[in-house]
Amino acid sequence: MMPIAPIGPLAFIFPLLYLAFFIYVVWVIVSLVTALKRIAAALEAQVQLAQAAAERDQASS
Repeated sequence: MMPIAPIGPLAFIFPLLYLAFFIYVVWVIVSLVTALKRIAAALEAQVQLAQAAAERDQASS
């Protein structure tokens, strides 16, 4: 008779593959969120620089 569940090393490899894939997906999501936060911070800094330059130009004229 054929065994229903894999026996031997496959029984340990498949759960590890699922765990590794889950960890990889979480890592990708965290990396994307971190990158978006860094982009948002850079854009906010650019906006603040532009506002400071506009105020300086207004004050000098």
